[in-house]
Amino acid sequence: MAKDIQIGAKTSQPTQAELLARVTGPNSPANILIGTKTKPKVLQMPPPAGSLRGGSGSPPLPQGRPVTMLTEMEKGVLKTVGWDESQPVPANMADIIAEAREQALGEAVDLPLPVSPDALPVQPTKTVQLSSLPPEQQKAIQAKIQAALAAEEAARKQASTEASLSTVHPSIQQAHDFAARQSFATPGAGAQFAAPEIVDDRVAPATPPVAAAATPPAAAATEHVASDTGAVAHPTHCPHCLWQLSMPDIPEPEHTIKMGFLQSMLGGIPFVKTAPLFGGVVEVAFRTLTTKELEIIHTQAFRDRDQGRMANDFDFWEKVNRYRLYLQLVHLKSNTFQHVMPEGFSEETSGHAQSFWKLEDQPPQGETALPQIEDWMMTHVLKTEALFRVVNNECARFNRLVSKLEAVVDNSDFWKPTAPQS
Repeated sequence: MAKDIQIGAKTSQPTQAELLARVTGPNSPANILIGTKTKPKVLQMPPPAGSLRGGSGSPPLPQGRPVTMLTEMEKGVLKTVGWDESQPVPANMADIIAEAREQALGEAVDLPLPVSPDALPVQPTKTVQLSSLPPEQQKAIQAKIQAALAAEEAARKQASTEASLSTVHPSIQQAHDFAARQSFATPGAGAQFAAPEIVDDRVAPATPPVAAAATPPAAAATEHVASDTGAVAHPTHCPHCLWQLSMPDIPEPEHTIKMGFLQSMLGGIPFVKTAPLFGGVVEVAFRTLTTKELEIIHTQAFRDRDQGRMANDFDFWEKVNRYRLYLQLVHLKSNTFQHVMPEGFSEETSGHAQSFWKLEDQPPQGETALPQIEDWMMTHVLKTEALFRVVNNECARFNRLVSKLEAVVDNSDFWKPTAPQS
C-alpha cells in the first residue's frame, strides 16, 4: 500500500540496530539470489589509445593489425616454437598446436595378448610439451605459423583492394581486372608482375557525399537506369568498350583536316596537325607514326620491362605513351623558344623523312635510341612538369582525332563537304 509523503518533514536517523539489520537481513546485498532481475550497470567504454599531452612514446596497442591478449602461460607455450611478442598470432594457432601434439603422441598403443583382439587400442593420455619436440618438428610448426600469417595478410590486402575499387569509376575497375589477368613473364625467367595495388590518394572533402552502391563494370555498361518520369534513361557506358559516354566527344573536324588526313593516307606519309596553345602564344604540332616506329617503341618498352625498370603493366603503357609523345612531336614554338624535332626516327623506320635523330654514343646491346631521346627531350624541350603535362594532353587529343578519322572511313557522308545553308 502506498505511503503518504509529507514534503518538508524531518526524517529520523536510523539506529545502529537498524543499520545492522539492513546489512545482514534477508534483503541485504549478500542474500540476493542469483538470477533475480537487477538493474544492469552501464558499461563505460575507455577512450581510444593515443598520445598524452606533454608525454612521449606511442599508444599501448599496435595500429593496423589485430590485437590478441595472451596470458603469461600462453606466451610461454608460443615462445617454445619460436614465436615472439612482436609477431601477431594466427587465427588457427590452436589447431596448429593441437596437430603438432597429436603427431608427437604417435599411433595408438596396441595392447599385448591375451587381450581380446577386438578391444580398442589404448590412447596415451600424457601431455606433450612443445619445448620437448625435436628441432625438425619445431621448424615445421614455425613454417605453419608463417603460412597462416601470410594467408591472413593476403586476405586483408584483398579486402582492402576490393574496398578501394568500390569507390572508383567502373573504367578503373575494369583496368585493374585486366591488369590482374595479364602476366608479363620475363623470357626464360618465368617471373610475373604482381597484381597492382590500388591506393586511393584522393583528398576527402570536408563533408563527403553518401556514395551509391558500387556497380560492376559489366552491369554498368548494359544497365539502363529509369528516370523520374519512368522512361528508360540513356546508358552511362558503351556496352562494347565501356567508354564513359558522359565525356564530351571531340568536335567534328573541318573539311580541310579531313582532306589532309585522306591525302596523307593516299600518299603514305604521316598526318601532321598544328594546334595553338595559350591563346596562340605557343604553337605545337604532332604527326602520326610509321609502322616501324611503332615497332621500335614496343621493342624498347619490352626491353625496359625485362630490365626491371617498371613495376607493373600500368608503368608499361605509361612508358609506351611517353615514347610516342617524343616521336610524334614535330615542333614546339613561341616568341622565346623554337624547338623543331627531326621528321623521323631513323632512315630505316622513316623513309619519307629528311631529318633523323643522330646519337653521339651508340646505345648498349639490345637497346634502342629511345632512352637517350627521352633524356634529351626532358632536358632541353619539356623541362617542367606543367609544360610536359600540357603537351602530353594535347598529343592525346591529336590521337583521339586520328582515331575518330580512322573509325569513320566507311561513312561516305562524313568525307563530303557540308553544303552551305540556303
